[in-house]
Amino acid sequence: MSTTHSNARRTAKQILASQQNGRLGKGPQSDLGKRRSSANALKHGGYAERFVPVGQNVDAYQEYFDRHYAYWKPTDALEEEFVHQLIRYGWKLQFNAILESSLYSNEILNYYRSNLSLDYRKKRNISKVYLADSAKSELNKSDELMAIAFQQDLNGNQCLLALDDMDSRVFVKFQKTLDKLLEHRRRKDELQQKTL
Repeated sequence: MSTTHSNARRTAKQILASQQNGRLGKGPQSDLGKRRSSANALKHGGYAERFVPVGQNVDAYQEYFDRHYAYWKPTDALEEEFVHQLIRYGWKLQFNAILESSLYSNEILNYYRSNLSLDYRKKRNISKVYLADSAKSELNKSDELMAIAFQQDLNGNQCLLALDDMDSRVFVKFQKTLDKLLEHRRRKDELQQKTL
């Protein structure tokens, strides 16, 4: 029976050699190397799962992160923080759009399951006597279901309104962070121009 490396006992000499080798590695020394290694967990997906709910695709977040990180190419710690915030807020905005669609779908399915009569073959309409000449006079079932879903949500716990409020707040944060990042870069460029 052969022993594998994982369950073999190491000798004192091997342990000492490992400790000595470990002392040789001091990690990145330059500022650039330190910045690069500080993003390794995000770069290689170490934290992606923290920003993605159960049932959603972690790889989609990681691709989003990588694309935006590569676009902004932060050059110092402050820029890196701004870029991370931008990515987080941008991801939230995308997620909120999906969540809104899911909330509508859930309300529609709840209405469908409620056994309330809804004739899918007929369109609801209003007499053109009450309307301007070019006004729309009928409501198709898809639009009607969206309206019912919105109305049911308003009568219930108002998730859609809360989501819209959250979305607006996240967008403001995204915009402020973007402004700060651009201002920081502008100042840095001005400083570099003065030193030349």
